[in-house]
Amino acid sequence: MTTFAELKEADGKVQIPRHALQFACDSEARFASGDGDDEKGMQFEMLAHTGKAMDHWAFGKLVIDLSGIKFRQKLPLLKDHDTDQRLGWTESIRVTERGLEARGRMLKSSPAAKIVREDSEQGFPWQASVFLEATKV
Repeated sequence: MTTFAELKEADGKVQIPRHALQFACDSEARFASGDGDDEKGMQFEMLAHTGKAMDHWAFGKLVIDLSGIKFRQKLPLLKDHDTDQRLGWTESIRVTERGLEARGRMLKSSPAAKIVREDSEQGFPWQASVFLEATKV
């Protein structure tokens, strides 16, 4: 296991591998069915991030300060962060006592969204993730 200290080069600079910028935490996504489906598409809600400390292989414990987070309300919902796999969009994003919560609609025309809806209806436990850029570390 590599530590953050081992990533430092002789000149003191740190080369952080891209995979080191991925952090895992508890999250969930739920998709409505029946009454949640209308002309705009199926509703979804997700707990995108809890704000709890995360264990990281190089940085140790990390916390994202949700009180300082800034975001637009309407953002794309993508499968695996892939812009070619559009699922829908958010209509509401807010920080609650549970963490960062989002609600929105799934596209009816997207093949990726159709797969996610069908898997969800069969009980697949989807997880949510977010792309965040740190302004201060």
